[in-house]
Amino acid sequence: MAEKLHVGIIGSGGMTKNHSRGYLNSGQYEIVALADLSSEVMNEYDKVFSEYDDYKAQHFTDFREMLQWSCSHDHCSGRCWRRESHSLRKTDGR
Repeated sequence: MAEKLHVGIIGSGGMTKNHSRGYLNSGQYEIVALADLSSEVMNEYDKVFSEYDDYKAQHFTDFREMLQWSCSHDHCSGRCWRRESHSLRKTDGR
């Protein structure tokens, strides 16, 4: 099976929940990071998606910290960010 792409979500509003469901239901992605100004909102987001094995979101209250974390994290090294609607995902440049 191909390696899953790792996704970081910026914002925890209603539309991002739809995007997250799409990512998780596809079986091709893991959500590894979530950035929102409110820790409480991110905790609620966790409750919605905790049933998915591929939801492993690290929380950040500053999206810049999330981006910096991802660039230094082993599973994301050597890849670039690509913007997709309300989320950013790491790709291998393809």
